[in-house]
Amino acid sequence: MDENIHLFPTAAGAAEAAVKIIDVDTMEFEKNVLEESLKTPVIVDFWAPWCGPCKQLMPVLEKAVTAEGGAVVLAKINIDNNPELAQAMQVQSVPTVLAFYQGQPIDGFMGAKPESEVTAFVNRVAKQGGGAPAADGASSDEHIRAFLDKADAVLDGGNWQEAQAAYAKVLQADPGNEDAVAGFIRSFIVAGKPEEARKFFDQVREKLDKIPPAIAALETHLDLLGEAPEKDSSAIKGDKPQDIYDLAMVLFRDGRYEDSVEKFLDLVEKNKDWKDGQARKQLIRVFEALGNGHPVTVSGRRRLSSILFS
Repeated sequence: MDENIHLFPTAAGAAEAAVKIIDVDTMEFEKNVLEESLKTPVIVDFWAPWCGPCKQLMPVLEKAVTAEGGAVVLAKINIDNNPELAQAMQVQSVPTVLAFYQGQPIDGFMGAKPESEVTAFVNRVAKQGGGAPAADGASSDEHIRAFLDKADAVLDGGNWQEAQAAYAKVLQADPGNEDAVAGFIRSFIVAGKPEEARKFFDQVREKLDKIPPAIAALETHLDLLGEAPEKDSSAIKGDKPQDIYDLAMVLFRDGRYEDSVEKFLDLVEKNKDWKDGQARKQLIRVFEALGNGHPVTVSGRRRLSSILFS
């Protein structure tokens, strides 16, 4: 991919949308701070409405957290409304800022600080959970790869927002990164937002003479999503070839890839020549969309070969 291509205005917007800046009270502290910090660092800003330095610090904190694109959460706690929580956290004065990761406090400071110090603090905390990838040097390539691997794992777990924010951060550091572009598109697919995925894909295609294979496979994926019938899988009851075909397409649309491939394989096995081999042709497209390394593709190709050449 052309390294001069800058795709991240859209990506950055999505990353900003994935940023979590929330108000937290005593009842929500365990869930929104301690539990949340098990996967993403959380910065807690203890403040009060009457506190002048708090009003100076808060927008600076929010700006720095937003710049991290979802790599860190900001939780704001009004001590006037939550005195027991402030006492439990041994907050002696405001503003007090504490950072949590893996359920434990890891850093903090008291009082208003210059913007440069606040930015450095937020960046330091964000790196505890993987941080934002650097943009230069050989070591940054390794960092970006590790960052992408983590994003892929998060996306595989279904957390598309966190993954999308991570891909967006990579695109900010390396706008031509093919894996980040592909991951960003996949995150929309996992989110059930094929229109947004298509929009971003079209932006990519406009800037490139040739689409890399990993990204081209996603176009096939999006095409398949658009071809699926607009009905629930439970509504398809028949056992005619067209019914089975429609069910396989709906299962693919719903992300049930193994079940979808199983239906296509059954159809190929029992009705190999139906509509001039349409089920087999569509199954090949499903394999292309999922990628050669996908376990469903690997097992599905093996069974398809067995069916066709037995």
